[in-house]
Amino acid sequence: MIQAIIFDFDGMFYHESTDRFTERFFVDFPQVNQQNVISFFQNELPLCQKGEKDMKEILQRELPEWGYPGSVAELLEYWFSDGERDQNIVQLIEKLKKQGIFCVLCTNNEIYRWTYMKSKYKLETLFDLLVCACDVGMKKPDPQMYTLLEEQIPFPKKEILFCDDGLDRVEMAQKLGFQGHQYKNFEMFQKLFL
Repeated sequence: MIQAIIFDFDGMFYHESTDRFTERFFVDFPQVNQQNVISFFQNELPLCQKGEKDMKEILQRELPEWGYPGSVAELLEYWFSDGERDQNIVQLIEKLKKQGIFCVLCTNNEIYRWTYMKSKYKLETLFDLLVCACDVGMKKPDPQMYTLLEEQIPFPKKEILFCDDGLDRVEMAQKLGFQGHQYKNFEMFQKLFL
């Protein structure tokens, strides 16, 4: 029996207009140095997500090398504002909570984007628990993240459904004793609760 559900943010609760920020960014700003941008996302952003580095400080230093014509604030607004939460997921969460299901949001976001999204979508009122990589210093699929989730959710892990669009994250959850579901689309997901 499922007593708690862990939802992922990007790719499940929230969807950008393109699969990746860089796809849109490279079209809208063809003059930028794509290799420098990709390097940031591969090397610097993961450290920001774990709270080890400050993204604004890094971007302040790196934007001139990117060839981006705006400020750090303009870049972050461009990045953070493109996309929308999935209303089907929101309605399902509201329904599940009325049924007594404990709903958790677990995400690998960094502090500035996380603060923006928490405020914009009032995540603290929608979910029973929020767990973000930047707040706890670790990312999925680090096994310690799952230990932390287990400690904070008031149900045994065999009654917790871990959902994520990343297969490696779901497989780690299952390996550690949680129920798991790789999120691909809402239609498949809602069948779990019919």
